[in-house]
Amino acid sequence: MSYPNVHIDFGSFLRDEELKTDGSNFIDWYQRLRGILISNDLLYVIQEPLGDKPGDSASEDDDDDYRNRRDISIAIQCTMLYSMESELRSRFSNTNAYEMVDELKALFAPQVRVMKYEYLDKFLSTKMEENTCLESHLATMHGIHGRLATDLDY
Repeated sequence: MSYPNVHIDFGSFLRDEELKTDGSNFIDWYQRLRGILISNDLLYVIQEPLGDKPGDSASEDDDDDYRNRRDISIAIQCTMLYSMESELRSRFSNTNAYEMVDELKALFAPQVRVMKYEYLDKFLSTKMEENTCLESHLATMHGIHGRLATDLDY
């Protein structure tokens, strides 16, 4: 699998509010990060570890693939760090993007747990109103389900 060398505009992400040390805005920060990564087909950076560098016997394509994924991962790691308050930035300065997301989810588990219950409640209480379009209702339900399944690992 080949990953293109892309230029991602993280400007809007970096202009938004930094991730606070107390994690009070973690869910919003995480959803913005995921949105940018999804729109650039780079979600794999925070969903799977980079892995080890290919051995000496690896093909040139494998080496190039690894270098591209590593460079993209480093760019995303730096962006994540610069979008955090200084205390978090220093805490995660030597952590790759994949591990950083896992550690942040563990660190801010109470916020993640509350958000899971809020979305689950929203999913279970959403009812289709009379004389409305089934397609829009299903789209709403699909969106809530996607948020629960992908963003919140529920």
